[in-house]
This record gives sequence, C-alpha cells and structure tokens, in this order.
Amino acid sequence: MKLEKLSTVVVEDEPPIRKSLIVRLNQSLDFEVVGQAGSVSEAVELIVASKPDVVFLDIKLTGGHGQDVLKRLKRMSIPLPYIVVCTAYASKELAIEMLHDFNGHVLYIIEKPFEFEWEEHKEKILDSIDEQESKNHPLTKLHVIPIKNGSNTFYLNPNDINYIKVVRTGSGKVVIYTTERKIDANLSLRQARKKLPPYFFQVSKYAAINLQKIDYINHSERDLYLQNGDRIGIGDSFYKPLMKQLPSK
Repeated sequence: MKLEKLSTVVVEDEPPIRKSLIVRLNQSLDFEVVGQAGSVSEAVELIVASKPDVVFLDIKLTGGHGQDVLKRLKRMSIPLPYIVVCTAYASKELAIEMLHDFNGHVLYIIEKPFEFEWEEHKEKILDSIDEQESKNHPLTKLHVIPIKNGSNTFYLNPNDINYIKVVRTGSGKVVIYTTERKIDANLSLRQARKKLPPYFFQVSKYAAINLQKIDYINHSERDLYLQNGDRIGIGDSFYKPLMKQLPSK
C-alpha cells in the first residue's frame, strides 16, 4: 500500500450516490477523491489527466457503460488503475464479466446500496489492493519494508520491530518501535499491519505487537510486557484472540 492516501476518481451517473460515495471516501484515512465524472467521455478524460490509483466505476453511465471506459483507456495504451466496480443487482452479471475481462485491474465489486456495510466493503477493497501491490513489490524478497518519515525512507527488517502504536489518536498515524529507535510513520495502524508479517498481532485499538518479542503477560491487569521492558495494555475484546495465538503450556 502506498504511504500517502490513494488518489481516487468516482465515476457514477447518479449525483446522490456519487456524493454519498465521495463523502465516505474522503472521511477515510486511505482515500482522497481527486475527481468525479458521470459519463463515459468525462471519465476517460479525467482518468487520463489525473492518473488516479483507484477508480470507483459504475456500470451504467451516460453515453455507455463502465466497460467502455476501460476499453477506451486500453486502446489509448493508458495504464489502468485499480478498479472497484459499483453495480446494482440487475447489473451484477456485467460486473462479473468486467472482473474476468480486466483481471488484475478490477479488484472488487460493490453492490448498491452500499452504505450499511461500507466499512466492511472498504476493508476488503484495501485488502485487495494490498494483495495486488505486494505481488510485485521488489522488497518482498529482501525481507525488508519501506517506512516513509518526512523526506526519509527507512528500510526495516520486521524482526527488529517490537511494536507499533498510535500515539496521536487525532492523526491516526502510528509510531514504529524497533530495538534501537522509534520512527513516526505516515501510516494508519491498519496500513502498517498490512506491511508486516502474520506474527504481528493487534492487542488493542491502538497497538499491535511482534509476538516473538513477548516476555510475559499479567493476566489480572491485562498488561503485556515485551523483552525490552515496554508495557502494552491489552484491550478487553483483544485478550481472548491474543491468547489463542500463544502457546497454552
């Protein structure tokens, strides 16, 4: 996942639905809407000009269909962004067809109305993007992860990381604590966890730890102590899932 927000274009011919989707995307720490369109021609022009990371693309548009947008871009040799297809139930077959025809670019199908399950949809969309990007990331084979900090990029071995924690809840960004230093990261806790191996486990709303760094747990106080002496509180809803990850004897 990119360290900055994903630049996003919304292509939807119904203004109320378009507005609702834009509001939800802009409220997220992960997306930033850079443009909107309601027709095939507007969508093609906007995508060519803005080169977004992600496009939320409706099936039925003024002047054609969502497939027409992708076909035109392909004929123009324009690299396709990640596509999230927005569809009503009646158009589901067309959405599935797009998923097959543009495999690797169309990552997710979201059915209208999406408001009541938006958070679940959002997480699945982000997971699909993370998975696609990680497939071709050259650092994956080197067992290091890039962490952006201002004008610097740190390349960290996950084994050297003790835990990650949100320290300024208003910003939602994490600090990464290694064996030697702490690094402010331009990442949400969810984004940071996606970069890390499975042995990093979330233990509260604001923290995730390297399970290999645990020294002991005070069960009565629900506190976890790491090998370097740092104490991390365990959230009530995270305690049982954490214990299932650890040896019982």
